[in-house]
Amino acid sequence: MKKLPSRCEALGLDENWIDDSLRLLPFEVDKNQREALLYYVQLLQQWNDHFNLTAITGSQEVWIKHILDSLSVLPYLELKHREDQCYIDVGTGAGLPGVPLAIMRPQWRWRLIDSNAKKIRFLQQVRLMLPLPSVIAEHQRTETLLRDDLPVVVICRAYAPPERITEQVRAWFRDGEAIYLLQGQNLTTLIPPCGYVTDLYEALSVPQLNASRHLWVLIKQR
Repeated sequence: MKKLPSRCEALGLDENWIDDSLRLLPFEVDKNQREALLYYVQLLQQWNDHFNLTAITGSQEVWIKHILDSLSVLPYLELKHREDQCYIDVGTGAGLPGVPLAIMRPQWRWRLIDSNAKKIRFLQQVRLMLPLPSVIAEHQRTETLLRDDLPVVVICRAYAPPERITEQVRAWFRDGEAIYLLQGQNLTTLIPPCGYVTDLYEALSVPQLNASRHLWVLIKQR
């Protein structure tokens, strides 16, 4: 009987290269999580041909610029994690950074929000295939999001300038809650949007990525 190719082989990726890249992360990735991350890359590429989910198409590039980049924020989320809070990925697109983070921490609550119905359809399929029962993928506009009484943490991966993002969440965001902004540029002058203060601004270490990445954490105040 012919042996089926491994997930890495199907994606044209080297097993050792994948394992080496994961060992550079400051947390452990077990075999099941590794397989789930690779399966997500496979689903992303399969659906991308029909739904235009991402401009990055090469398996290696997707792994570095989407998977490893998304995971780089996890240690910062863990520092202030609370069991009663919900993580909301606004403008999630194809599920970034929400899906890789949910694979690593499936016991946390995740809401992936986007106004593009095709991308949400893809994420609903991802949720079933991986599976990720703690993930909810919602076709909504950020401005009109309905929330429950759980405290929230907003995560956003460079889909809009900080001023626009903070304005979009203004109607439902509460004092003391945090927005984690993953950005490419290095800001020399940190001027938080009105009604926010800077809690953290730090360069992120993304394995294999030859580009600048930064995390800006904003806290809402009156």
